[in-house]
Amino acid sequence: MEIKLVGLLLGAAVLPGLGQSGPATVDVYLSGRDDSLELLRSGRPLASEIFRKIGIHLTWHTGELPAGQKAFGIRTVEQAPKSAGLEALAASDLSNSAGVEITMYGDRLHLFLKAHSTPVGVAAAYVLAHELGHAMQGVARHSAIGIMKAHWSDSDFTEMVFHQLAFTPYDIELIHRGLAERVAGKSLEPDESRPMRE
Repeated sequence: MEIKLVGLLLGAAVLPGLGQSGPATVDVYLSGRDDSLELLRSGRPLASEIFRKIGIHLTWHTGELPAGQKAFGIRTVEQAPKSAGLEALAASDLSNSAGVEITMYGDRLHLFLKAHSTPVGVAAAYVLAHELGHAMQGVARHSAIGIMKAHWSDSDFTEMVFHQLAFTPYDIELIHRGLAERVAGKSLEPDESRPMRE
């Protein structure tokens, strides 16, 4: 436990948003050409708050991800491809060293948000936080607990309602490390540069 804490404190001195006077700023483009804006708009304020707590300021834009910009884009396709995992709500293409595009699966997202509609925007916020977490980390992985958990339980949904479900310290470290590598222009390792499917 002490080793992990020391590592996190040392990392805080060099990673954007941690140990700096202000938060790291991340641009997120929510497509206006598909259902993305309609499905996820209500989740933006809480998603912004979730990231603010870990030293990241999300700047939201409506539109397509500009080519070559180190930002994150979210688009929605009508149906999940056959190659997607049975419960996957989205996939992130982690191979691009500039912008990362998250593809939401509209059919599944509609059902998920309908099943978890109260309070308004909470489920959408956590879906946004989870998918942006993947994109910011830049690696295809899940955690055993928290926002980055592969499959949320009923108790996780209860924590969401009270805004208590959070990123683990290791997830926070990976998010800041991934953003720092993106800013530095470092490319991901070959085994980590594949599309992430949940």
